Amino acid sequence: MAAASSSSMIFTCRLMIYLIVIVSNYSIGPQMVQVAEGSRAFFVFGDSLVDNGNNNYLISIARADSYPYGIDFPTHRPTGRFSNGLIIPDLISQKIGSREPPMPYLSPQLNGRRLLVGANFASAGVGILNETGAQFLDILRMFRQLNYFKEYQQRVQALVGKQQTRRLISQSLVLITVGGNDFVNNYYSASSISQSRNLPLPTYVKLLISEYRKILMNLYQLGARRVLVTGTGPMGCAPAELAARSTNGGCSAELLRAAALYNPQLTQMLAGLNKKLGKDVFISANTRQMHADFINNPQAFGFTTSKVACCGQGPYNGQGLCTFLSNLCPNRNLYAFWDAFHPSEKANRMYAEMITTGSTDYMSPMNLIRRKRRQTKGDDDSSSPSPSSSAAEKNLRFAFMEELMVRARNRDADGVSDVIYDMVAAGLAPGPRSFHGLIVAHALNGDAEGAMQSLRRELSTGLRPLHETFIALIRLFGSKGRAIRGLEILAAMEKLQYDIRQAWLLLVEELVRTRHLEDANKVFLKGAKGGLRATDEVYDLLIVEDCKAGDHSNALDIAYEMEAAGRMATTFHFNCLLSVQATCGIPEIAFATFENMEYGDEHMKPDTETYNWVIQAYTRAESYDRVQDVAELLGMMVEDHKRLQPNMKTHALLVECFTKYCVVREAIRHFRALIRFEGGTKALHNEGNFGDPLSLYLRALCREGRMVELLEALEAMAADDQTIPPRAMILSRKYRTLVSSWIEPLQEEAELGHEIDYMARYIAEGGLTGERKRWVPRRGKTPLDPDVDGFIYSNPIETSFKQRCLEEWKIHHRKLLRTLRNEGVAALGDDASESDYVRVEMRLRKIIKGPDTNVLKPKAASKMVVSELKEELEAQGLPTDGTRNVLYQRVQKARRINRSRGRPLWVPPVEEEEEEVDEELDELISRIKLEEGNTEFWKRRFMGEGLGTDQEKALDVSDSATVDDVAKDVENDEADDDDDEDDDNEDDDDDDDDEEEEEEEEVEAEVEVEQAERQDVERVKEKEIEAKKPLQMIGVQLLKDSDQTSTTSKKARRRSRMSAEDDNDDDWFPEDIFEAFKELRKRKVFDESDMYTLADAWGWTWEKELKNRAPRRWSQEWEVELAIKIMMKASSYIHTPLFTCNSVFRFLPTFSLTVMELGGTPTIGDCAMILRAAVRAPLPSAFLKILQTTHSLGYVFGSPLYDEIISLCLDLGELDAAVAIVADMETTGITVPDETLDRVISAKRTT
Repeated sequence: MAAASSSSMIFTCRLMIYLIVIVSNYSIGPQMVQVAEGSRAFFVFGDSLVDNGNNNYLISIARADSYPYGIDFPTHRPTGRFSNGLIIPDLISQKIGSREPPMPYLSPQLNGRRLLVGANFASAGVGILNETGAQFLDILRMFRQLNYFKEYQQRVQALVGKQQTRRLISQSLVLITVGGNDFVNNYYSASSISQSRNLPLPTYVKLLISEYRKILMNLYQLGARRVLVTGTGPMGCAPAELAARSTNGGCSAELLRAAALYNPQLTQMLAGLNKKLGKDVFISANTRQMHADFINNPQAFGFTTSKVACCGQGPYNGQGLCTFLSNLCPNRNLYAFWDAFHPSEKANRMYAEMITTGSTDYMSPMNLIRRKRRQTKGDDDSSSPSPSSSAAEKNLRFAFMEELMVRARNRDADGVSDVIYDMVAAGLAPGPRSFHGLIVAHALNGDAEGAMQSLRRELSTGLRPLHETFIALIRLFGSKGRAIRGLEILAAMEKLQYDIRQAWLLLVEELVRTRHLEDANKVFLKGAKGGLRATDEVYDLLIVEDCKAGDHSNALDIAYEMEAAGRMATTFHFNCLLSVQATCGIPEIAFATFENMEYGDEHMKPDTETYNWVIQAYTRAESYDRVQDVAELLGMMVEDHKRLQPNMKTHALLVECFTKYCVVREAIRHFRALIRFEGGTKALHNEGNFGDPLSLYLRALCREGRMVELLEALEAMAADDQTIPPRAMILSRKYRTLVSSWIEPLQEEAELGHEIDYMARYIAEGGLTGERKRWVPRRGKTPLDPDVDGFIYSNPIETSFKQRCLEEWKIHHRKLLRTLRNEGVAALGDDASESDYVRVEMRLRKIIKGPDTNVLKPKAASKMVVSELKEELEAQGLPTDGTRNVLYQRVQKARRINRSRGRPLWVPPVEEEEEEVDEELDELISRIKLEEGNTEFWKRRFMGEGLGTDQEKALDVSDSATVDDVAKDVENDEADDDDDEDDDNEDDDDDDDDEEEEEEEEVEAEVEVEQAERQDVERVKEKEIEAKKPLQMIGVQLLKDSDQTSTTSKKARRRSRMSAEDDNDDDWFPEDIFEAFKELRKRKVFDESDMYTLADAWGWTWEKELKNRAPRRWSQEWEVELAIKIMMKASSYIHTPLFTCNSVFRFLPTFSLTVMELGGTPTIGDCAMILRAAVRAPLPSAFLKILQTTHSLGYVFGSPLYDEIISLCLDLGELDAAVAIVADMETTGITVPDETLDRVISAKRTT
């Protein structure tokens, strides 16, 4: 009983409180101020265009409280208005008959009856977004202005009562001007740090419109019923923007575009709000059009200029604020702008006139005067008497609902329940909106069970829940990932005959947002099969998210549903599907999708991203060699170059592909294109994923001896701030990294001056723990462990830099020879003769053939004398004592060991013959101009243009003589080798029976060596045969069967001639090249204007020069120079030694910041190999630099090596170098032997 009585007392108290409040609204005591009949309050919100002094009371830099602001104001004093006189709110107040304009809300003088006039809450610098205007320090942002408006209502309510306050607000006029600062001082401001600046302009405009809508709805909820909303003017035409952005006096195109996007969407949003509210609450003022009239024809409005501000400095007086030091015009009425941003008083008067009386071109849906008349009529109609009882009940319900919604917005579910109980106690039945507030309160708290209990309670009373109530529940269950409950709500909505499409889409979006993708797919497909059609955004969202999650099946199902709904899949959707197919390991699936796109309609044509996904599918497929498939794709992409171009990802994938399958030349071409993009090497590295393509590329360059390209890659990595990956620095079996593993001899280690403790090194490398990693290329298809990626499908064969240079040198001269044959004597210049042609031809043939290589083959041991046997043994560090038979057996055994370990057999050193120098011939050769990559040149050649008599003769005479001569020379050499082998075999048969087994093994080894050499010769012949085909015959070759083999027999040639004479088929072409060209033009096989290369299609302007540039000849000095550069690029300053025998390690200061540029760590073997190369040069100037680098890495060589270097310097007369090396050794802490010091000192004294 006690509990029941206390509960009834609470209800009674609450009821009495609400009744007292309602009665107080109808009975205004004599002590309260009465609102003047017919008076209209005026409220102003916004920025500096309507601020009349609020910032004077704030710590802000956006102030107008100093001269010359206010120079034309009635008091001739600055008031805080950003104008020379009155601003728009002052003038509108005059138009609507107010006694005085509203005062700044922060003014201490705003009290008493002045509150009933209204208030100005505007503050200079604010925008729609709270982040706008941060640079102006303290300003009244829009949420503070609205809070002050609430505070204002409380102050007025204390003055005139609640009912009169509500009437005052509802009949008032509200002006809001905001939005310009969101562009000028936020999105396009360099000083802004707003995150929204990263958004695209259309997205940013939509964000502004969305936030503006919330502000306007808050105004409406606070009681405003007549709101005048102004757009932004043509911001790009303000003097400040002209001074900052204009180059020719024209308005800023970027800001004009922003205004053109923003203003129409603002008008559309206001119209939508009016339609939703059922009445014209919001009036749109097109200030952009108003100001455009001033801009286009200022003289028609009495202005002399609309570009220059009256007060300011700099171009157009548009820099900085207006101060007493600024330029000030004498007649302000002749200027449309007062300062850099704000209009003059005369311009403001024209604005106010158009707002009050303007046509629908400026005001939508009506001007202010028409609105005032309609509102007055409505007030008169609503003033008709109504029964007092229904009015009191209505007011009581309104009071309850107002309190209920406030508590619902504050997430106070218990408070909402209390209000509903109080309504019941007051005799009022709660309706659907009451329960809607209760359910919303639970939903905002995330209380799903409480929301469902409230819904059941509402249904039990017989009420029909609102559509908004179901929407709130859908949003709640979607955010919780409760798809089943969401489907139940949709079923309930369908039973009540509500449109469920919006709720269905909302549920799907919420499930996707909260990462419940599988449930989102089920809900979507269930609705789609039920006949619901999603929006384009939802289709795209689900397909994208499914593809990101690798769910190809659901993404495909959704794409089918989308097409069934009438929207065809576009390139974007196919690319999403390809992103999954490219990672499934079966590239045929991706290629099938690509074919559908290629032969489909225009809306589904493949773009660059499409090609990227298919190339990735082929490149990263764990199957056989796919480089041919990628090449075909590349050709298709080049053919479509007018529609699409490759991007950084394209080139990175192509470099990865061609490196993986050892097509290094193509990898280099695309790498050069890749580094034209910022961060290209980072894209190739890809954080070390997919086998670290950057490391594989660097090692492939090193493997093929392409050191110039390697240095180019390292420099590109330095530019991109990309450190060298650890995988690129894996040791080879020579204990050398890419820093020196290309220096000859390839298979040997350099002498360090002391014995190496191999066991300590093995342990230091992790040999006992299984972590030892070395890159060991070997024969066969067996994958290389542990570093296998990228080398599965080929046999890596290392090439030294010297061999690469010689090969490039021969290739270049082979091109010159081909050009000489094609162009004839004319290629050598007008003053060249036939004899010059023959001399140059012979010279080029000799260079292409190269030096005699027969001496590089080891001599049969049975034919070697004792001195030769001892020389071979001594060179390999083997004993040389004993009889000839003992020496012979040792040589045989050493050769067997070398062959079993894959080492080259020892050959006696042969001094290379110095090449004859003929400056006249070299000058003639330099005249030959290569035209590789010159598409226009080859178009003319293809069509037979530009060929004179000499060239025709050169074309008529087959070049087989030249190339055949070279081939014959090679064949003769091979025949001589075979004769030598026969002689060797005959001699071997005469050996003793005791040596028969060794001789057989030797013969087998020699046969293997010579078979390999014969294969090399055959490859050379094949290349030469390919090279002799004239380039002018390309048109004929296109129509011939590429698989048809040529024959040299007379019978075959006769049969071919007879078949050609008897052939009447359309594919027959004359053998004469000029006749063939004529036939091609006559038949119009293809248009020569369509001939282009990859470089032409993709704009590789650098490739033509690189192709035609003469390669640099190898020299030991150049090799050392490159080695030092690469070591400097690829090294770091801290090194943990691999072994410690006879070495003193300590942390030494770095000698250069370049050492740590890319973060790699050369080994002591690298340093020793580079030093040995410098000794062979010899290059004393490099000794000190190499030693300093070695010491800075913590390495120390043995004493014999230092003695050898110092002695060499002294022998060469490089005393300064010897002294510097000794000084560096002393500084590093390395002991210098007394004998060495004595030699250096004595040499110093003698000089």
